[in-house]
Amino acid sequence: MVESARRDGLRLLCSTEFFWGSDIGDASAHLIKIGCEGLVISTDPPHYFPSTLHRESVRALRDLINSLDVVVAVRSPETDVNIFSSNPYISEASIRSIEDSINLSLSLNADFSIIRPSNSAIPQNYGLVMSKLQRILSGVGRNAYIALELIGEGALEISSRIRERRIGFVYVDGRSPEGLLRSDRVVCLSIYSKSEPLRVIPGMRTSIPYLALYPKERGMHRADDVKRIVLKVKSWRESLL
Repeated sequence: MVESARRDGLRLLCSTEFFWGSDIGDASAHLIKIGCEGLVISTDPPHYFPSTLHRESVRALRDLINSLDVVVAVRSPETDVNIFSSNPYISEASIRSIEDSINLSLSLNADFSIIRPSNSAIPQNYGLVMSKLQRILSGVGRNAYIALELIGEGALEISSRIRERRIGFVYVDGRSPEGLLRSDRVVCLSIYSKSEPLRVIPGMRTSIPYLALYPKERGMHRADDVKRIVLKVKSWRESLL
């Protein structure tokens, strides 16, 4: 999936957070209609937490995805998540929420899962970080592809310690070290709708498969506004040629 996508480069995936609170299937269909080339399915509470989604909604979303034939990523919750917390209740709950998002990804037959293990910078205790990540990754099937969304300077160190090729990394605009952009294992660039354009580096267009676009603030955005943002990002992408 990821290797074949590298021929296209920076295929634009849009987050369902642009239509926050709407039916997950409706949000997905709207995003494709306005020009997005793929989807990032949010699993953040209260609207889209996997354990609260009805089976019918998941089944309908899976059917929609199959009919659209687009690239789909399922992103683990960002709100109140920190698997590195010294509070075991927070850490365990965070791990379970990530596992739920991975299960949803498998149920939807998504192309890959995006995992953000913490909404704060990676702690300097890399032994702890690796043990927590390995616990999550050990439960993932060999055919699943995972992209870790790591933020803070520790992202470079962690990316150098993980050897499995089925695990890639996400560069988060403004929150990850730019050195990570040069890794051949960066699967996706994440940018926000009001961000300045990313600094262009040689080969970015052809070496990185996906560009994930998120709203600066979650909410029910107007479709015309989202379409305007999508066109602007596509124009920036063309400048990389």
